Amino acid sequence: MNVSADLAQKLNLAGLEWKPTLHDFFMVPDTAVADRVFVMSDMMAGLSVLQGHHAITFNGAVEWALDFVYLLDALWVPTEAQIRTRLVNKLTNNALTLRLTGDAYECEIRPAEAPLVFSAPTAADAYGRAMLFLLEQEG
Repeated sequence: MNVSADLAQKLNLAGLEWKPTLHDFFMVPDTAVADRVFVMSDMMAGLSVLQGHHAITFNGAVEWALDFVYLLDALWVPTEAQIRTRLVNKLTNNALTLRLTGDAYECEIRPAEAPLVFSAPTAADAYGRAMLFLLEQEG
């Protein structure tokens, strides 16, 4: 499961860095394919440098209409595991807990004295909301 597109956009604006790797998911906002999710692959989409700029290049029949997308125009849509790993790296002393409560997931972080809880319909979004909070605190 990935974080929602809306939350991915907020994380991006808050400064969550993306260094594309194989099997990363991404979207291309503000285009005719804005609702589609793509995946970095060694066969269909790869990372290249075009005219001195990093770009995601497309190869193959499926993406025939998209030759490339500049990395700055792409939106990383992290998986649950990716956002959890990033969150753990920001916290110390195992200060992260996830639990299912009814129909929502609660991510509890303890960055200081008092615990903070972030609730969402998916575990990925619960982790993402906690990460967004930490990024906004840094900014």
